[in-house]
Amino acid sequence: MEVINILLHSKTGAGKSTFINAFANYFKFNSFDNAIFGDLDVLITFKFTITNNDYEMKMITVIGDKDKFDIVNTVDESSTQVYELLSHLHKSAKDNIVFCFTNTRGTFFRPGDIFPVLQRQLQELKENFKIEIKIGKNKIYCFDNESFRILASKKEAMMFTDDEKRNFASSWKKSKEELVRLLQYIKNRKPHKIIDTISLNNARQTVLLLHELLAKIDRNIQINIVEAEKLKKEIQRADLSSEELIKNLYVPHIEIKIIPLD
Repeated sequence: MEVINILLHSKTGAGKSTFINAFANYFKFNSFDNAIFGDLDVLITFKFTITNNDYEMKMITVIGDKDKFDIVNTVDESSTQVYELLSHLHKSAKDNIVFCFTNTRGTFFRPGDIFPVLQRQLQELKENFKIEIKIGKNKIYCFDNESFRILASKKEAMMFTDDEKRNFASSWKKSKEELVRLLQYIKNRKPHKIIDTISLNNARQTVLLLHELLAKIDRNIQINIVEAEKLKKEIQRADLSSEELIKNLYVPHIEIKIIPLD
């Protein structure tokens, strides 16, 4: 069996947990209607707020199959959050980056207003760092995974109209088709060499460690220079006796002691 590793990156609350949970169920059930009567697979614990027809608010918590003891504190928050992804990836990974847009039912399963922002950021990346990430249909995938939330809500006895069910069934079908398209694209990509990113991060960590040490060395050098200048002025005084001159020949200074690690 072929194993493909996919890294999801976004800010907290963008829908990663919902996406992953929906991902598993798109392939478990042929349709939204089948999923209504089946047992959902929940890979990641998450919670969300929904209101019923009387506008009464209800908190829905869905416990992951492997996260029975997880404590969820914020809406759709996941411990899989990866910060500053691009700064930690080798530039060779750029060809394997795709952009997934969630909650796109309201924009007809297209990127919507965020797309110009993305284009501007990619242009700045190209101009400032000479890294070009080409964007086109094979790089953009639009989903609406709210149908999974509706299924989770229905398991908690929340009621929905037939029109609402039809809308979410349509979203389920469209999102599943988009997921198949995404996986087909990923499957045909040349895998990114993880060793490149590991080497980059090792070098980054070394630089960060050396930066602190070099800052201390520079600070001590500056202190020693100040002390030497003060003593130089004392020695240049014409009224110093020979005893005072001999006493001031010693220059106090700060040393950094090197201790080998085991």
